[in-house]
Amino acid sequence: MQQSERAEQEAAYRRGFIHGTEETARLVFQLIESGYKTTEVKRLLAVYDDHFLAPWRASDLTTREEPPPFDISACQELLQQTSGYDWIV
Repeated sequence: MQQSERAEQEAAYRRGFIHGTEETARLVFQLIESGYKTTEVKRLLAVYDDHFLAPWRASDLTTREEPPPFDISACQELLQQTSGYDWIV
């Protein structure tokens, strides 16, 4: 791999990291401002990661696909169907 390709990949990685950090912070603050307690926020984010982000992350990397949107209703529904996230306090 050439140095310019490596630099382009690193730049893309860093842009993605910053974008992800900004989106996560925005989402967390939005949930807290909406009245969710920190435990609820952590559990909702864990459900989102397990049920929406993980499958997207493992999907076909040869096509560009936006990450799934955070659907609070879908996350709440999944959270209510299981006790698997009760350990998150």
